[in-house]
Amino acid sequence: MLISILTLGTRGDVQPFVALGQELKMRGHDVILATGEYFRELVESHGITFRPVRADYHSLLKTDEGMKLLKANPLTIKKHLNGIVFPLLNNVLEDFYEIARESDMIIYRPKTLAHSFTSQLPARAVRAAVVPGIASTADFGNPIMGGLQWLPKIFNRFTYRANKFTYNWINKRLKDFRTRQGWPASQMGEDTPALYGISKEFLPRPSDWPHNHYMTGFWFSTPVSQLPEKKISDFLDAGEPPILVTLGSMSVKTKLPFEKLLEAALNETDERFLVAKGWQNWESSSFEGNGRILFAEDLPYHSLLPRVKAVVHHGGIGTIAECLRAGKPMFICPVLHPLGDHMFWGKQAFKMQCGVQPVPLNKLMPRSFVKQVRTLASDKTLHGNAAAISGKIKEENGVGNAADLLEKIAAN
Repeated sequence: MLISILTLGTRGDVQPFVALGQELKMRGHDVILATGEYFRELVESHGITFRPVRADYHSLLKTDEGMKLLKANPLTIKKHLNGIVFPLLNNVLEDFYEIARESDMIIYRPKTLAHSFTSQLPARAVRAAVVPGIASTADFGNPIMGGLQWLPKIFNRFTYRANKFTYNWINKRLKDFRTRQGWPASQMGEDTPALYGISKEFLPRPSDWPHNHYMTGFWFSTPVSQLPEKKISDFLDAGEPPILVTLGSMSVKTKLPFEKLLEAALNETDERFLVAKGWQNWESSSFEGNGRILFAEDLPYHSLLPRVKAVVHHGGIGTIAECLRAGKPMFICPVLHPLGDHMFWGKQAFKMQCGVQPVPLNKLMPRSFVKQVRTLASDKTLHGNAAAISGKIKEENGVGNAADLLEKIAAN
């Protein structure tokens, strides 16, 4: 079976689909993964055929325009969609369509907007996501509306209307695309199955979801034997396990430099810190000579996380999954806020008692950062719960469960 996987976004939006593609390929299927050119090496290094599309969101998010989009609120987001996202749509839809029409099965992330053409193709289509925003539920609010997690539960379903508003703005572009293909401007509703690469041990499956929406467990790639570079190994060996700080693959701008928070933590605690540079322009020169902190480039999470004490991070579900697999408690500092899923996951980690109370990155101050770091490092309940969840997640085989379902769907 020829399976095309369509996704867009940052690494957290691509890595899980690489893991899923790897599992499907191991089962003998031909797999194509289509996304931005930036991820060619990641995809091909896992033995999967890569097909580029004309939308480099990874580079876009480094620009001032991209940063404005990330910081947009519900009142200003349409302006930024008009200026940044909409101009890319035609090319992206055409690229995805040309790839999908070759396929026996199409697995697509909803943000690719592939629903605009899947009903016109004979291939079986399956939606796939690692953020549960496809179907509404009374159990929790729309993860993308992270800044509204304080609303009473009675409003949970209402928050999912934001998805419809966004698609209404995009709908004209989708109609134009369909008209150019000679199809009806509006597509019929689809009862498309949906897979979520999420563990029910961390987020229980809502009982009011559609019957064909499945939680499979997190999607992890087969680990590659990759040891940390020597300076990292030496740092790890030199003392107590450090706290890992990683802010993900998005440019981060805050009112207070994050370095000030690290300085406060170094001065007021005995903790050691390993900082993943990522895309941030860290001013690390002021820390030279301090043996309790190390800034590093590429960090192999699978081999590194078992050797750290805890993790401070931005709240991406990919990082959360890795922390939970390793049994490490976390302090989530949402970068995407108030729009975005980071606060949703931060609140869930706190609810499951494997994380401290999340604080948006742009609201962090030295005093609050030090307080949360102290709790993160010393709270035995957090560490015990993280270890317990880790044991359950390691038994799940999320990609195996997902592949089983996909093969079952294809056979029906």
